[in-house]
Amino acid sequence: MNNNNINNIDLEAGLDSPATISRTTPVKNGDDSNSISSATLVHPSNSYLAFRIRHFSPAWFSAVMGLGVSSAILYSFPFPHEGLRIAGMAVWGINVLFFTLCLTMFVLRFILYPEQLKRMLLHPGQSMFLGCLPMGFATIINVLHLMSQDYDMPGTWVACYVMWWIDTFLSIASCWGVCYLMFVYQKRPNLEAINPTIFLPIVPLVVASATGALIATSLPQSLKASTLIVSFMMWANGQLLAIACMAIYLARLFLKSTQPGAIILSTLLPVGPMGQGAFGILLLGDLYKQVFAPYSTKHYTGIIEVTPQSVDAISFVTMAVALFLIGVGLFWLTLAAFFTLTTPPPGYNMSWWATTFPIGTMAMAWYHLEAEFNNSGLKYIGALFGCVVLMNVCICFVGAIKHAIIKNTVFVQAKNETSPEE
Repeated sequence: MNNNNINNIDLEAGLDSPATISRTTPVKNGDDSNSISSATLVHPSNSYLAFRIRHFSPAWFSAVMGLGVSSAILYSFPFPHEGLRIAGMAVWGINVLFFTLCLTMFVLRFILYPEQLKRMLLHPGQSMFLGCLPMGFATIINVLHLMSQDYDMPGTWVACYVMWWIDTFLSIASCWGVCYLMFVYQKRPNLEAINPTIFLPIVPLVVASATGALIATSLPQSLKASTLIVSFMMWANGQLLAIACMAIYLARLFLKSTQPGAIILSTLLPVGPMGQGAFGILLLGDLYKQVFAPYSTKHYTGIIEVTPQSVDAISFVTMAVALFLIGVGLFWLTLAAFFTLTTPPPGYNMSWWATTFPIGTMAMAWYHLEAEFNNSGLKYIGALFGCVVLMNVCICFVGAIKHAIIKNTVFVQAKNETSPEE
């Protein structure tokens, strides 16, 4: 009697348990052959960790952004309390560890699975999230700078300055590089294929410009002018592109209605460049005064010499621009709220993190407006935005634990984007 080898294969890529391969080998006793099962083998590409590394999406850096802006909100809360500062520093520390983990998994993905790099770059969805990496990194720099202002941390300005330049190059690469990929290699056949993620590669320029203006307050006077120039050019570049993308996205909404429910929360993304742009231009106005005030004279004789009145006028201009951007941001925020109420998201996915950073930028803008106008009423508006962000971060964090650690729902979604045939 002849018995053939029987291979039982359980390959359920995307399910919670790792794929296993059970093999049976024949053992002959005289004329009969009995089958004895060997040890179960775990397929290396579908193990718990390997599956998550292979399908680690850059969208995870949006979680770094959410945690980062929540740490800044806690640390700079308009109603200061030492407990809130400690909580902000604790969240910042968690975010640094989380950013390190995400960066490690992101790099390992392309070292262990090189084919994933091209797939990610050419995918019209995943590649957009590359901009989340420099934005998440910028939030870490911001809070580090804030802590250095309140605690004795000598030499921190050097670390912040170096990290800001790294973030600047990453932001430029994200914006210009991904835009090139969008224009040349990625296919969007019609307006219906346009979604708010097109803002993600652009906003890093606005975020990096605000970070530059923020850390410049602790830089030597000789470095402030160059930081102002680079930061303002990035702000202008990012803000102009963001407004252009808004026009395109508005056309999509007029002609093709709202987004599918699965990504309806991403309609909050246009709020980001408006809130961050307002925050950034206010900081740039403050930096302008620091740079040019020492050169102010009663009589204008050159580009570097300005009158005291012109220095003060910059504050009014930047406040007007900031109010304009906040007004547009409130429009998008209200629109996104109505969209979400009429088309609720079906379940957790990475687009939920869009409810954190964009609203957080509005909170930071209101924080700074309160300081400029010295109006205590603005404190309550900023505090309200801040509390909403903190609540959303908690919800998203719990969802990430459930759907990425306990289950692997979000990794299956990423797999279906870049490796649907597997």
